[in-house]
Formats: sequence, C-alpha cells, structure tokens
Amino acid sequence: MKEKNYLLFIGLLAISVYFLTADAKAESIKKTLSFSNTLIKLGPPGRSNAAAYLDIYNNSDVACILEIVKSNDVKKIEIHSAKMESGMMTMRRESDVSLPANYLTKLSPMGMHLMLIGVDESLWEKENVMINFVTQDCGIFSVAFQVEG
Repeated sequence: MKEKNYLLFIGLLAISVYFLTADAKAESIKKTLSFSNTLIKLGPPGRSNAAAYLDIYNNSDVACILEIVKSNDVKKIEIHSAKMESGMMTMRRESDVSLPANYLTKLSPMGMHLMLIGVDESLWEKENVMINFVTQDCGIFSVAFQVEG
C-alpha cells in the first residue's frame, strides 16, 4: 500500500511540475515582444490602402520571425520595405521580418512598414484597430493601433 501511495505522490508531483513549467513558459512567451508607438495612417478618403507603423522590442534572448500580420478590419496586411534606388523610392513586399533578441525593430515611414490593403470606409470611424502578429518561436500577439486620418 505504501508503494502505491508513493507512486501516486510521485505521479502527482510530476504532473504539477509539468503544468507549472508550462504556465511559466507561456507567461515568458507573452513577455518576449512589446509593441509601442502603434499608428495607422489613413490616406485620403476613397483610397483603399493605408500604412501602419510601430516599434517592436524583443525582450528575450531568442530571435523571432514575424511571419503573418492580419486584422478583421482589413482585407489583407503585407509587410513592405521602402528604400531609395537611383533617385526613386521603391517598395518591396517582404515575406517575414527578423526580430533579433534584445533588439528594437522600428517599422516606420520610408522604411519597413505594414501596408493595409482593402481598407474600408468604416476604418475612418474607428479610434483603434486590432492587428494580430503571428511569429515563429515567440507566439501570437494582438495589438491595438490608433487610427489617424
């Protein structure tokens, strides 16, 4: 009987440690990325595209890759980079963005930014829009963006 109780105790202890470790890992993942200076800049009325800018700080010792950006308020969001080439500004779609460990990545005008495609007129009425960021190795984040006309 003592042996069964001992095995039961060890089993319960192992399960408790597993769940505590899983909770701690999930909590640490939530803290890996922080988002600030979030802004959606709308174009003139009637335009169906807009741009979004933000700062993403990777607080962890693990590099992450931003793979997917989406929102229920916009048909499609693409990651774009802009740069000056031969006196002309060019834009290129990026498949992902590397977020190095312990590093601030800025998505800003005239550089890497988010293109919001298929913006509907109702966006003009909103103060904030939620955008979801899906990363490799760091999790999924929902971030509120201030809308500016």
